Parts: sequence; C-alpha cells; structure tokens
Amino acid sequence: MHRIRSFQSSDAAALVEFAIVLPIILLMVFAIIDFGRVLYTVNNLTAAVREGARLASTQINPDPTTAGSESAVSTAVTNYVVAFGGNAGAPTVTETFTGALPNLQSITVQITNYPFTPITPLANLIGLGTIQLSPSATFRWEGAP
Repeated sequence: MHRIRSFQSSDAAALVEFAIVLPIILLMVFAIIDFGRVLYTVNNLTAAVREGARLASTQINPDPTTAGSESAVSTAVTNYVVAFGGNAGAPTVTETFTGALPNLQSITVQITNYPFTPITPLANLIGLGTIQLSPSATFRWEGAP
C-alpha cells in the first residue's frame, strides 16, 4: 500500500521563503532588463548624434547652415537610429550653430524627446511609462578661423 507523503515543516518553510523572496528577485530582474535596454538605447542615440555632428563639422563647401546640409545630417542621424533598431519613424533632429558664417565656431546636433518605452511592468508601477531621451553632441566646425 502506498502512503501519501504529507508536507513536512521544512517543505512548508521553503515554500514560504520562496514566496517572500520571489517578488524581490522579479523586481531585480525587471530593473536589470529595463536598465540594460535604456543604456543600450542612450548609447546608440549618442553615437547617432555624434555621427551627425561629425558630418556637419566637416562640411566646409557647402557650409553646414544650408538646408541641404541640415537635411543630410538629419538623414545620417535617422539612418543610424534605424540601423540599430530604434523606434519606427524619424527622430526629431535639430542643429544649432555657435556663431555665424564666416565666424562659425561649433555645431551641436541633438535628438529631441526620443521616446523610450520599458517592456517590463516595473516602470509602470513607479510611474515611468515613457521616458524622453534627448542626447546631443557638439563638434568644432573644421572651417572655423
């Protein structure tokens, strides 16, 4: 005849300990996942604006303040963002210049309010539904006096 094994006190204690520790472990895992994703996204957006600023800073003829030059920089940044798997649609790219021709000194390229949405429920619990990222890069214009 088979005997049915009943819970022993050590089994019940392990079950209670697991129930206490599980939420803490899940919070840590969710935080690591979302932190890793936001760090990856920030790093790639920073690289994208750096590429755009480098392109703008090396444009001597035509000068970087023309609409064609700004469009080329915006396209380069957008292509970089799309290549790493960023959000659908073009990011908002702005260029600002320190000085005016012929005394143009530096060029700043910025992605404005790029939306990052966490995938784990942890961010929603603490009120971070969507995070707006705005990286920028400033380069010296190569044609500066």
